[in-house]
Amino acid sequence: MKLQRIKRSSGWLIIVALSLLPLLFWATMKPITLRFETPTYTLTSIGQIFGLIGMALFALTLVLGTRHPILEQFFDGINKAYVAHHRLGAITFSLLLFHPIVIALKIALVASTRDAALFLLSTDPDILWGTAALLSMILFLILTFFISFAYHKWRLTHQFLSVSFVLASIHTLVIYSDTQNSAGLYWLMATFIAIGVVAICYRTLAPKFFVPHIEYIVDEVRTLDKNTVSIYMVPAYRPIAYRPGQFVFISFEDEKVGKESHPFSLISTPDEPRLAIAIKTLGDHTGKFKLIAKNTVAQIEGPFGTFLYDHFAGKNQIWIAGGIGITPFIGMAKSVTDSSYHITIYYCVTNKAEAVFLDELLTIEQGNPSIRIVPYCSSTQGHISAATLQMDEDIHSKEILICGPQPMMHSLTRQLIEKGTKKSHIHTEEFGFR
Repeated sequence: MKLQRIKRSSGWLIIVALSLLPLLFWATMKPITLRFETPTYTLTSIGQIFGLIGMALFALTLVLGTRHPILEQFFDGINKAYVAHHRLGAITFSLLLFHPIVIALKIALVASTRDAALFLLSTDPDILWGTAALLSMILFLILTFFISFAYHKWRLTHQFLSVSFVLASIHTLVIYSDTQNSAGLYWLMATFIAIGVVAICYRTLAPKFFVPHIEYIVDEVRTLDKNTVSIYMVPAYRPIAYRPGQFVFISFEDEKVGKESHPFSLISTPDEPRLAIAIKTLGDHTGKFKLIAKNTVAQIEGPFGTFLYDHFAGKNQIWIAGGIGITPFIGMAKSVTDSSYHITIYYCVTNKAEAVFLDELLTIEQGNPSIRIVPYCSSTQGHISAATLQMDEDIHSKEILICGPQPMMHSLTRQLIEKGTKKSHIHTEEFGFR
């Protein structure tokens, strides 16, 4: 179990090690005591540290945003790699923001506040590259957090990060600093920059050339209720190899719905002839999915995901689905053949009319003694809670898998931990790709 936890944390360990690598070169250039000998030297050193680590993390953040399948094995799922991508982005911005501020404080200390202000507003070309990079990052953050965009427009604003990285990279390579005085440090930072540029090309500039897709053809669009459809597809050439419960990114070549790529859990199993997904048609993009016609081409990237019942050690499990969060559990429930598993599925909906997969799940339950289905309607029973689960389940010894709206998952996770459930026994499927 400890080895498994270390494996799941290996991505973070690699990021920490790589981001600190520039400091090893920087620290060997002169005695470390000299770098912190006076307040001005200390501020200079802190500013340099922020800049070096910030640029290394910037490149690594871009790598995490590529959705490359290899990232799954280091972060226990591509969705967790995206969580790391968001967190590193925040850390990167903070470091690069305070990099010039700390240098300006040093100038204020040795000269004046006016000189510090002139430094921040400098027209020196070498400094302007860094200023432009920082301003473009600030613009991106404003667009991200304070302005609501449709998904495809939001993705367009994400290109500011690529622009920011290029500008910051030029600043790093041309500004006179320790980077210019150490060939080792210079080429190390150049390597980080090259890695970042490759990541930009892979996902942003030329994804059609680098990102593999498998073509499927829409065979049927089935309306399940007024807000939910299921889409069944057949391979145009060869099928994808996947495991029940995984998800894929799909873009439909249909002008009515647009070609945006979104993640969807698969409700089919590998032994079924058709690949199937189910969608809540309420978003800017997904609201148009009812219009998808038969024979529409679907480009599929994946599969991804480690939110799989047989990925976890314990065979006594509780699955909790909130609304459309039932989708990864459909394929998994159909594929459970090991009689040593004992699984209870809580299918949580507002009312019974929303439980569009209940009949299918009850049919699975009838044919599989390992599975028990518990419909749960919040309109009559209130929101499901750890206390509710504890009345019927041993929440301390079982693996608990949760998929649904983020507030629900976060609330249940917190409640379960407060009730004494180990965090390592709680597993959530979160699509934090925006």
